[in-house]
Amino acid sequence: MKLFWFGLIVCMVVFVASLLYLISKPLPEIESVSGTTNSLGNVLSRPDQAEDGDRTRPLRIGLVPERDVFAQHKRYQVLGDYLGERLGCRVQLRTSISYQAVLADLEDGSIDAAFLGSLVAALAIDRYGAKPIARPVLANNVSTYRGVLFVPTDSPITSVQGLAGRTVAGVQATTAGCLFPLAMIRQAGIGIGTGREPQFRWVGTHDDVLLEVLSGRVEAGAAKDLRLDALLAARESDDSPIRILAVSDKMPNNALLVSASMDSAVSNRLFETLTTMSEFERGATVLSSFGAVRFIPCSESEYRPVYDFVGQIGTDWVLTGIPGPAPRRSAVRG
Repeated sequence: MKLFWFGLIVCMVVFVASLLYLISKPLPEIESVSGTTNSLGNVLSRPDQAEDGDRTRPLRIGLVPERDVFAQHKRYQVLGDYLGERLGCRVQLRTSISYQAVLADLEDGSIDAAFLGSLVAALAIDRYGAKPIARPVLANNVSTYRGVLFVPTDSPITSVQGLAGRTVAGVQATTAGCLFPLAMIRQAGIGIGTGREPQFRWVGTHDDVLLEVLSGRVEAGAAKDLRLDALLAARESDDSPIRILAVSDKMPNNALLVSASMDSAVSNRLFETLTTMSEFERGATVLSSFGAVRFIPCSESEYRPVYDFVGQIGTDWVLTGIPGPAPRRSAVRG
């Protein structure tokens, strides 16, 4: 009986000692695969140079939501998959709920790059040091757009000055649908505060602007020429239902901007990958699915029209609906 109890005590001692040994060992580290805290120099390491852990870290690209976010995500996913193949990393697309959210993601480092329209791009350049590197050339060989101020063909309005006291549809927080018409009425001497200013009615999209004008709910509209051309081309009639009063200078259409924190070597690789896509069979196929024929370089100097409009509207910047100060011209270099 004594032998039994002695054996039991020995087993208990061994068990407790083993347990204490296991507890005293440090737990293994678990590496996050989100990539939110890792250097982008590692994220985009060459496949033959990267460590296994580095290959799991994604390049995060932000998108501002379009009319159909599902179609948008599908379109950009094809491009993201190609970039991942060429760069040797995962590419993660993040469609934010608004342009404000994309800017916030750039500020706090939640994304590494973003496809942005001209006004939001100017804000990203000025406020957070983002850098435009490339923009797509669409299937119709277009990589820029213009703002258009227009009226119905049967309208008695024949000039921008004729918009005094009239109703104008536009899109807040855009260059073509907001900055441009505000600048035009300033130049015409009927700006806000003159007592002769038009009455702006802000709608959701550039497509909505045309619909508001053609329905007669407003007397004029300001929108992006690419959307107007697409909508008018879909009409059965060859006769244009609108007459143009003013057209802006060209501005980059949805360029890719990289964050200020991105290593220059990484940015250069991303630029090279985009701008050489059309030289490869796989790249050309992806471009076709994306709705483009190639990517071309994009620089900060191409946003000069945006800064021109900002300078012309002055304190009317508050009408854009964008919180905070207007982007500063000094941000444009080159």
